[in-house]
Amino acid sequence: MKKFLYKICIFALLLSLLAGCSVFTDFSDNSSDGKNNVSTVPVTSGDIQIINQDALPLANPDDELTTVLQTFHTTSAAFYDATKPAAIRPKATQPKATQPKNSRNTGNSSTKPPSAVDLGNRIKISGLSSKNIDYTALINYYSVTDRQKEIYYALVQGARGFECIIALPEGTTGEDLQKAFAIMSYTCPDIFWVDGSYTFTTGSVVQATLTYKINGITIKKDSPQNDIDRAKSAAVSLTASIKNRIDEIKLYDKMTKYDMEFAIHDWLSGNLSYDPSNTNASNIYGAIFEKKAVCGGYSRAFQYILGLIDIKSLFITGSGRGENHIWNAVLLDGDWYNVDVTWNNPQGKTKQIVHTYFNRTDTFINEDHKKSGNLPNPSITCTATKYDYYKKSGTYITNDAEFKSVMQSEIAAAKEANGFNIVEAEIAKSYFDAKNFADKLKIIDTGGLKDMSFISLKTTVIFIFKFK
Repeated sequence: MKKFLYKICIFALLLSLLAGCSVFTDFSDNSSDGKNNVSTVPVTSGDIQIINQDALPLANPDDELTTVLQTFHTTSAAFYDATKPAAIRPKATQPKATQPKNSRNTGNSSTKPPSAVDLGNRIKISGLSSKNIDYTALINYYSVTDRQKEIYYALVQGARGFECIIALPEGTTGEDLQKAFAIMSYTCPDIFWVDGSYTFTTGSVVQATLTYKINGITIKKDSPQNDIDRAKSAAVSLTASIKNRIDEIKLYDKMTKYDMEFAIHDWLSGNLSYDPSNTNASNIYGAIFEKKAVCGGYSRAFQYILGLIDIKSLFITGSGRGENHIWNAVLLDGDWYNVDVTWNNPQGKTKQIVHTYFNRTDTFINEDHKKSGNLPNPSITCTATKYDYYKKSGTYITNDAEFKSVMQSEIAAAKEANGFNIVEAEIAKSYFDAKNFADKLKIIDTGGLKDMSFISLKTTVIFIFKFK
């Protein structure tokens, strides 16, 4: 059906070269986030249960990473492989577990971002609910012509005022409008009422006709003024609700930009449920206020909140494991980093937030993500590792000495935290080998170790350890 409509649009566009006419284009967010059907298989044997994903991370029907269960017996030091995969993501209706207040997973300001407890004597940042940000500056990170930029600003101004018919500069082509409209969708998360489609009219008058949907109100070119006024009022009210919700995030005056980015990421990952049935799943109202979203909603929410604290973030479209997917690129200290909040959702029985895709390089992200087209500017690349989560937190392991140091430190922290701690580490593939990993555990005192999970990638293995 989509191919058929596309052919109609192309045919209509060709006709428009001869005479004025309208062309309809749909930009609805249809990302499927690499969904895959999986089954659940319980495994119980041995003293320690190890949850292992022995393949590239992949979102299941609820957009979560899948696993293969294994067990590890401390006395025999051997692995026993299960034969079937198991989905570990909780249903959206289940409550989210909170991090124990003494857990080292949030670390401190010198390594991992500080926790709320550590910042008890600092001043919580306020005023975000009254702060207005102009996100249009993000267009400078896209390759556009002067005409496309002019169209972009016309669309943004019109959309902010719920104008359905927007005049476009003479000479505007369908390609110009398509690109400008897409970039508006990628750079203006605060304009969350724009429907994902438009019509394009050429001839003596060149214009775009947009439709808006908000709070059950649909605004079209023939809508009465009363409906338009109601929609504008709803935009103000819902935006206020979104910003008030953001106050739940614990941001403090002495946090670094990295610390704030980390806190925002964890709030989104820990509070949102993946829910494609939500009408607002792709916008910031659905993500931040309703807390039910798909990858487009996760990414726009992350971009929106980062903007409020003056951190630039780009909206990256492409695919994850061959399925449509969206994530972010974040600018810190002049360098770009990939962040996929959607795929960092809570994992396992402890509902632990992971950081597999937090501030990663293109080399890492390209293992299971693929960018599409030239949006944003292809010259923007993510190569820095300064703020890579595992390197920043000191849990990137390449040898026995590093492994022993990290594990012994975290086991000690577990005892301080009344026997509970989760350690998220990344172990270089050159060091890790599942066949002899049991032997590597012998170099540390594993007293108190109950279970662990690990996600195996092409170049690294990411572990989540639990001691209690």
